[in-house]
Amino acid sequence: MEIEILCTKLIKPFLPTPPHLQHYNLSFFDQISEKEHVPIVLFYANNNFINNSTIDERIEQSISKILTHVYPAAGRYDKDECSILCLDQGVSYTKAKPSRVEIITALLWRAFIGASAIINGYTKMKLHHFIILIRDTVNKVVASCNKASPDEIVSTLVNIYNESDSSPEWGGNDEVDKVLCSSLCNFPFHDTDFGLGKPALLFFGMKDIQMFWLYDTDIHSEVGVQLDLKEIYMQLFECDDDIKALMFIRNANL
Repeated sequence: MEIEILCTKLIKPFLPTPPHLQHYNLSFFDQISEKEHVPIVLFYANNNFINNSTIDERIEQSISKILTHVYPAAGRYDKDECSILCLDQGVSYTKAKPSRVEIITALLWRAFIGASAIINGYTKMKLHHFIILIRDTVNKVVASCNKASPDEIVSTLVNIYNESDSSPEWGGNDEVDKVLCSSLCNFPFHDTDFGLGKPALLFFGMKDIQMFWLYDTDIHSEVGVQLDLKEIYMQLFECDDDIKALMFIRNANL
């Protein structure tokens, strides 16, 4: 699956490097060592008490403070002098593919719009456009409801819904196919036990509405998806490369 880059920036040391440390000479062993980059990917457990914006800010601040101590990493190699010029130029920081619900939702929407484009027309929107659209809308709702009274929250949500439903980027006209999406992740449906044990399968149903349902599986580390689509869309949807890639990943984990 192709990785979509959301943003790239330079992160500089939290404190400036002192003048007497701005030239870091490389040792003999540094100069003859293999010039191979060994990538490392670190995975962390999901912490539901920390939102995405807080995570981004914390990571950037941590990197900046670490670079104060390992300042050569934020410098640039001077080939003529066989040294590193430590002028706090910064390290590259790339942000790609936010939370799993946002990613899966964006992939589902893009696949649906791809199917709709084959039937009705053409779209140029890319995956990161969908992710940004989802995130901006969620952040707008959260910001509007923060420290608001119950009545103000209801009024705010109604206004946001009306604005989103009629806006062009959300398909606010009769010529655009519409599909609803609801995330029920973090709702403990699989822990529901009336004395017969926990449910082995979940099913959600709404009549005559095309919809995506996202929910936690019984493994809890996976996201289940229920698709309610018209047959003509479902046939094209199942041929989408991103959807097939997701299905392959799921089968590979079994």
